[in-house]
Amino acid sequence: MRLELPGRLVRAAAHPVLFRNVVLALTAICAVVYFAIGAGLIYHESMRTTEHGPALWVFGFSAAAAFALGVALMLLRPGRVVWTLGALFMVFVIWAYIAVAPERDPHYEIWGVSLKVLQAITLVALLGLLTNDRGRNKALPAR
Repeated sequence: MRLELPGRLVRAAAHPVLFRNVVLALTAICAVVYFAIGAGLIYHESMRTTEHGPALWVFGFSAAAAFALGVALMLLRPGRVVWTLGALFMVFVIWAYIAVAPERDPHYEIWGVSLKVLQAITLVALLGLLTNDRGRNKALPAR
C-alpha cells in the first residue's frame, strides 16, 4: 500500500534532498529548543507544568537527546527505515503532547504548540521522503 499525498506535495517530492534537509533542520531546531527547556532557558523549574511528571530538566534533556539522535541517524544512516522510525516518533510526540495536556497548567503553551507545528511539518516532510520512489531502497545522495 502506498501513501498518497496532495498535488503540491507530490510535485515537491520530486526533490527528496530538499525534504531530507528540511527534516534535518527542523529536527535540529527541536533538539535545540528542548535543550533550552532542559537548561531552564525557556522555562524555570518553578514553571514545571505537571505534578507527577519528571523534572523539567530531565524531560528537556531527554527530548533533546532523542531529537539529536534523530539528526545523527539521518546523517549517518539515511534511508527508508530511519524515515519510517522518524515519522512514527513524530506521531508519538504529537499524540503524547495532546494526551498529557489535561494534566498541565496551562494545557497548551506557546513553546509546546510551536514545537508541535515544527514536528507536524517534519512529519509531512518525512512522508514526502517515504512516498518518493527514487529513495525506495537507497539513501539519498548528499549535495
